[in-house]
Amino acid sequence: MRALVLGGSGFLGRSIVPALQGMSSDVTAQFASKRHSFPWSWVRYVFPSDDIGRLIQEHDIDTIVCAATITGQHKSSSGKLDDAALNSNLKRFALKISNLRVLYVSTDAVFQGDKGSYGECDPTDPATEYGREQTIIENALREMVGNLLIVRTSYIYGHSAGNIDRRWKNVLSRTGQGEEVEASIRMVKSPVRVDYLATLVARAANSNLTGVLHAAAPQMSVYDFYLRCVAEHGNEEWRRKLIKGTETPVANSSLVCNRQTEIRTLLDA
Repeated sequence: MRALVLGGSGFLGRSIVPALQGMSSDVTAQFASKRHSFPWSWVRYVFPSDDIGRLIQEHDIDTIVCAATITGQHKSSSGKLDDAALNSNLKRFALKISNLRVLYVSTDAVFQGDKGSYGECDPTDPATEYGREQTIIENALREMVGNLLIVRTSYIYGHSAGNIDRRWKNVLSRTGQGEEVEASIRMVKSPVRVDYLATLVARAANSNLTGVLHAAAPQMSVYDFYLRCVAEHGNEEWRRKLIKGTETPVANSSLVCNRQTEIRTLLDA
């Protein structure tokens, strides 16, 4: 496998690249503005202005792992998505990668969050512009790419290349300085550790799985998610700074996986 990891310099990408390398894959990591010092094969690529086809030819790529957003700037000053521009650029991009193995890491934001425990076959119904953007990307790739696997995930947390994720970093910084942090008990997610997700993505990229796969983990409220963070990295004083928030609307975008047998086969290989 000769893989190009889009978002190789991002939080998830920095764990996917070594996971792929551990499978004896030839890996090229993409960055848009800032590359890291890791001794990897790096290439600069900016969507949609740069030609992905050129990179594929130059590096003889047969697999693309999209571990970061590929949309560029498609929003107006009001924050509304420009559907026509996004679709146009996505179709040009997807045409260039249509004959490759493609794995796209998507999000639980494609669901509205009014029922929870969303499975792979549930219809998408995004409530936010970000979720709508990801839904458009999923649909464009489905239309153009035959050998496609979409892996949806919730919050990604833990340590990647020595750095803690931004959500945990923020709450540890604030509680460590004695600040009270309110976290919702009414918003429910399925947080997944970055090392597990990176391993799953790397193994799945080198498999024949297609369609949609949920990287599901036990559901918990955002409050419990941050409580886990402080329990692992803080102390009792920091824990007391976490406040249960009840003002936010109820939103449950938790994921369930109906393809557990396939996941177990991947991870046991």
